Amino acid sequence: MTHVADSAGPDSRGLGMALAAVLSAILLTPDVAVAQVHCQATVDTSDAALAARYAPVMRFAPNEPYFPTIPFFSAFDAFDNNENGLTDFEDVEEIAAFSESDTVHASWDVLNTWYVESLARLSPPKGTAPPVPPVPAMFYRVKSLSERERDDIWRYLNSDILAWKRSRRSEWHDLDLEDKPFKVIQYYHYYVGDRGLVGHPEDIEFVFVYVPADPVLACRFRIVVGAGHTERVPNNVMVIGNQSIVGQANLARTDTLTDVIVELGGHSSAPDMPPYGQFQLGIDVNWQTTKSWGTRDIQAIAEMGYGGRYHDEMTAPRDSALHPVVLWPMDHSGAGRDGYALLPAPLFEELYDALPDAAVELTSDEWAVTIDTVAVLLDSIAALVGSDGLVGVGSLDSLAVRRMAAWNRAMISDPSEPEGGMLAPRRAQVWKHPIYTTDRSTLILKPHLFPPSMKSIDSAADLLRLISWGFTTWPGSGFQLEAGFVIPWFALPIRTRGFFEIQAGIGSAHDIDKTEFSLGLTYNSSYFQRASWYTTVTWLPDPDVTGSHFTVSAGPSFLLWSSAKKSLLGPVNILRISTGPRFRLSSGASSGVDWEFAFSFRQ
Repeated sequence: MTHVADSAGPDSRGLGMALAAVLSAILLTPDVAVAQVHCQATVDTSDAALAARYAPVMRFAPNEPYFPTIPFFSAFDAFDNNENGLTDFEDVEEIAAFSESDTVHASWDVLNTWYVESLARLSPPKGTAPPVPPVPAMFYRVKSLSERERDDIWRYLNSDILAWKRSRRSEWHDLDLEDKPFKVIQYYHYYVGDRGLVGHPEDIEFVFVYVPADPVLACRFRIVVGAGHTERVPNNVMVIGNQSIVGQANLARTDTLTDVIVELGGHSSAPDMPPYGQFQLGIDVNWQTTKSWGTRDIQAIAEMGYGGRYHDEMTAPRDSALHPVVLWPMDHSGAGRDGYALLPAPLFEELYDALPDAAVELTSDEWAVTIDTVAVLLDSIAALVGSDGLVGVGSLDSLAVRRMAAWNRAMISDPSEPEGGMLAPRRAQVWKHPIYTTDRSTLILKPHLFPPSMKSIDSAADLLRLISWGFTTWPGSGFQLEAGFVIPWFALPIRTRGFFEIQAGIGSAHDIDKTEFSLGLTYNSSYFQRASWYTTVTWLPDPDVTGSHFTVSAGPSFLLWSSAKKSLLGPVNILRISTGPRFRLSSGASSGVDWEFAFSFRQ
């Protein structure tokens, strides 16, 4: 920005600003000129404009097998995938591909086969140029943060004490952003398959960009978050201000697009700052750096897992000589290559809502309205993906629309296992992902590394997070004070999302005339979920306290309060209440049932 001396009068000040604008137009490169336009108070702040302004530039690793596309892409790719002479929406099989053994649920196996064949058909000979993904696309939604969500952002940032103190020396700390409105642009990527450490059909990953609602402030501060897979895996967070741009003096002079490195096979994302294509802790991720996931390509390459800290050798370089794919948003000036389409999630929500269930019988007039509605929505999607029109949309009939209704049902991934091979409908509907539908967009800002386990222990201080304190009462029967310790994660014969905790306590009868030492083993189904379940087995040497040597409790468990703010007790403080029946496992008159209320505090 060009500033004119305050002593200048109105006319001279206006002349100076006009001259500065002319000089800027002459001297600035096109990219810089565009970035400066984005910093004007009058800039377009519509959802579509914001999504285009901060859209990710996706940098994939060599040999990546899947790229972001549209679910059921085969109906949008302008190709006869099954060689039956029909294309796109004139072919009901391409609308939703069924296997021979199932005529109700679309088949992931067929869809995946078409994707692999399409990738091979579109791509040049290996080694001559980057692969060309079929129908590259990304979904987005823009949301204004509530005051509570905005407070959560600053609470999260403040939880990284050293980074927060360092940032106080930066320019953005003087902008009073804590009191300013914020927006989050949610970018979702749908992949037909995952070839990471634990491969599976369909994969949905995401990148969030938090910006001040004021476009001028957005050119001085933003937060980029790359998803690190599941709720157990930490995300990659980069806080960008003018002083954190490598090789740049002013954030407003950098292109607003969001560069992202994508993990090989598994598709987790990490922000990418210059030099591009090289993930660097402290630069590409500068918040909660010891608990960031990074991009661990080596896990897909070596087919081995590791849950500890990120190491530099985990990311394969995005060397252009090896032809990795770089996807730009479509029609971005200066991209110089084919890009992906930005698709508003609400448009697809409308499409899905317009599809009647296959079992519903409509009148001829109702079918006409439904078909017209679906056709208009499909034409809108075609325009966004750069197509003049999708084959068959003009002649849609009820059969085609009924086949489209299969998108709202579960997809079958393995015809030989009709029940075990079912995929939830939301696996192919990115606009119904939990992060999309939750009221708490800031849930993506999380400082934790896995559930409590040896995987998350980087120092002796981290052992404190495995300790719990609690109070349990059985109204009319007794109470107990206990301390617990999480048993480090180990392989179980069943697939589980919980963890075990061993507890030692002092139990007493309700009249406190008898006390006794106790040992217990508790299984918690999940640590981070607000509603989960638990079960506890307890042993007491003296059965007179409870009337039994052994008791078993089970029931729901609810998260009452959690905070990531640093305290004397540690970085993570969580209060839960668990309640359910306690069964006394003795024989005779001392057997029976009590009701249990357990309060536990964890770091």
